Amino acid sequence: MLSVCLASLMNFDGADELHKNYFNAVKKNFDDSTVLIIDDSDITKPCSKKLEGLCKVHDGSKNETR
Repeated sequence: MLSVCLASLMNFDGADELHKNYFNAVKKNFDDSTVLIIDDSDITKPCSKKLEGLCKVHDGSKNETR
């Protein structure tokens, strides 16, 4: 099942529409005083012993789930 999902994601070309729909869904939670910080670094953090609130993450570059 995972391989089917990954294959589908590789062919996904709706990123612009996805971002637009997501923004429209969450924008009610923001106002002029909101500071939004986006960290686009690698989420797996292999040297960390504990990351609060982080579930298992699939690392596509290594094809493994941590």
